[in-house]
Amino acid sequence: MSQKIVEQLMLTNKSLAERLDKEFAKTGLKKASFEVLSTLFYSGVPYSLTPNQLLDRTHVTSGSMTSRIDKLVKKGWVERVVNSQDKRSIKVSLTSSGESVILAALQEHEETLTRLLSV
Repeated sequence: MSQKIVEQLMLTNKSLAERLDKEFAKTGLKKASFEVLSTLFYSGVPYSLTPNQLLDRTHVTSGSMTSRIDKLVKKGWVERVVNSQDKRSIKVSLTSSGESVILAALQEHEETLTRLLSV
């Protein structure tokens, strides 16, 4: 692959990321919050995963994940609950408010991607 193609791809990726950040902002989300909420949502009912499962699926450090979860708990979009299968651990669960936020964000995200990627 030539250097010119690589540069074009990098510029395209940067432009797409900037536009998506603007779209996330309309729903009150940042990319990090979107990743956690959408991961919980796509895990299926009851929209609940352990922090380690979130780490495995989002590929961030444990410190970053803890910070993300803390911010989402403060907003009321997720909650930490005792894992019924192992009382020594917790699960991170999507609240009904968080579900509403992520559903709106996913719809906006889909529309934005369709618009940006259509030729």
